[in-house]
Amino acid sequence: MGVIGLDLDDFRRINDQFGHRTGDAVLIYIASRLNFYKEDGFVARIGADEFMFLHPNWTLDELRPVARRLTKDLADWSEMNGVTGLTTTIGLDVFALRHPHHTYEVMMGRLDVVLHEAKLSGKKRILAFQEIEDGSHYLQTLEMERDLRRALENDEFELYYQPIVSPHPFAVRGVEALIRWNHPVKGQVSPGLFIPIAEQLGLISDLGCWVLRQAVSEMKEHSMRHHLFLSVNVSKRQIADGSFLAELEDVLAETLFDPHLLHVEITESEVGGNLYELQQFIQSLKTLGVKISLDDFGVGTSSLSFLQSLQLDLIKIDQNFVKGIPENTFDRALLEGLYQTFHTLGLDIVTEGVERPEQLAFVLEHSSSLIQGYHYSKPVPLAQLEHYLKKTVTLYDW
Repeated sequence: MGVIGLDLDDFRRINDQFGHRTGDAVLIYIASRLNFYKEDGFVARIGADEFMFLHPNWTLDELRPVARRLTKDLADWSEMNGVTGLTTTIGLDVFALRHPHHTYEVMMGRLDVVLHEAKLSGKKRILAFQEIEDGSHYLQTLEMERDLRRALENDEFELYYQPIVSPHPFAVRGVEALIRWNHPVKGQVSPGLFIPIAEQLGLISDLGCWVLRQAVSEMKEHSMRHHLFLSVNVSKRQIADGSFLAELEDVLAETLFDPHLLHVEITESEVGGNLYELQQFIQSLKTLGVKISLDDFGVGTSSLSFLQSLQLDLIKIDQNFVKGIPENTFDRALLEGLYQTFHTLGLDIVTEGVERPEQLAFVLEHSSSLIQGYHYSKPVPLAQLEHYLKKTVTLYDW
């Protein structure tokens, strides 16, 4: 089946600028032209400024000339009637009716996708679903949303843990829980890909609650045995909607996890906006006995006085400060100054992204910072973390 979806561009502007009588005249004209071309097909108005045309036998080769003629007809009519700026976006599709999964809802969904993609690329164009089927960002986002919801239901997520160590004397002091997604078809999906989409779709609170509950459950015994703190991340949305605090109170009550061994990480780039709301959130965490870390320091624009007002316990210095160490003079001076300032403020420090021995030597020379980076360990699954902890206990008997 051949399908044409026609969406008038900025039709509200036409109504506002030329009046609703002109707007109605445009709609009547479009309907008449679609009926003129339909032959054995079917025409319907499916929205305020949207029309759909179906033909049982047409292919893309037959749809395209009709779409081009519709575009030209509208341009001629608008010029003749003095309606400037009147354009349309047209989506095309060839839909296999005999396919068992090709329902009316699927057909309309495909039409929405192709029209949306055409609008994103500048409106006033003709685009076929088959042209974007494998490369549409919008289509990929819809697919990712479906897969994310299924992943939460089917237990496709897993936690990796990256050790946070004290170099001298060597001791693993804590771990950060990091979510990983094992997609049944695509394999492991990068958090850099699915977390922003989860935030955009409003799924980040569900993911965050899963991470908190799973991490506490998996790490309770190890935290007690090795006296490790557990660090978990919280997003701005979780703070705003109250889901994290509610879940945290339930998890602590159910598991009896020591709250003093739990660190909640707030990303610096998300600090700002409603300061009072953030201060209330932090105060609630402190009432529970939980500690507060600021992650990725240096990525955002926080001032030191602003940070002090948040009653933080620990600062995690972003890996970008460490990349140029020790070769870059500016980076060395900046990192030395940060260490001195945070020490004066009484804040604990974790330096992230330490990968090379010379970077570690610089950090040790100028601070008592904890270390998180590939020099000691990349993020690993729970089984590998257990092996790492046993090995380090054997090698470094403290």
